[in-house]
Amino acid sequence: MPNTTSNPPPGSRWKTVAVWCGGVLTALLVTYITYIAGWNGTPSDSSENSATRSSAHSAPSTSGPRASEPSEGTQAPSPQPAVQYLASLAPIDTSTDVDPAEIVPIGGTTYPHSVQYSCFTFCNDPNGVIEYNLGKKFTRFTVTVGGDDNAEAAAGTGYFAVYLDGTLATQVSVNNGEPKEISVPVTGVLRLRLEVGGSKTPDSPMQAGVNAAGGLSETLPDLVWGSPKLYTG
Repeated sequence: MPNTTSNPPPGSRWKTVAVWCGGVLTALLVTYITYIAGWNGTPSDSSENSATRSSAHSAPSTSGPRASEPSEGTQAPSPQPAVQYLASLAPIDTSTDVDPAEIVPIGGTTYPHSVQYSCFTFCNDPNGVIEYNLGKKFTRFTVTVGGDDNAEAAAGTGYFAVYLDGTLATQVSVNNGEPKEISVPVTGVLRLRLEVGGSKTPDSPMQAGVNAAGGLSETLPDLVWGSPKLYTG
């Protein structure tokens, strides 16, 4: 019997091969594009988690105390009180023989911004007085009192008194070359009055003449409030 199986024409066979090759190339191209997209695209969740863990390890801890802050249980240092010289204030009352002095030696130490009571031949007043308005702004008054080391003659005993709003707060006696310290609280005080005098102070020209005629030696005071200071706080 004649063979009824039909063979495809040669042209269709090459067409089938071309289609198959095209499919293979298309599959390879899609695979390549997918690979490139996965390489350059958004990182996977595992990459994000890894980056998050890395940044968490590298971030500085903020739970501990900062370097600029005192640790718990450590107290910050107390602020130091402000201080100024009494001479920076203008006196509201002063006797003739009392004057501000720049630097005065007392007992071998020099004291700047001092107040000095010094007489020539005689004293205009039996005591030297100077008074200041503190304005209730200060908490403490300190001063070193004594005789001027450069005085022509030893001033004998000097008397120093501090009055606060008219009330005597303290009084000391000082021998030449033996200065003393005074420290007085002045919180709420309006007026500060300083008085000073010598043990043998001629307080008039007549008294000075009588002393000279009688051969009595005169001991003129040369007494100093050394570097008086006022504190706040």
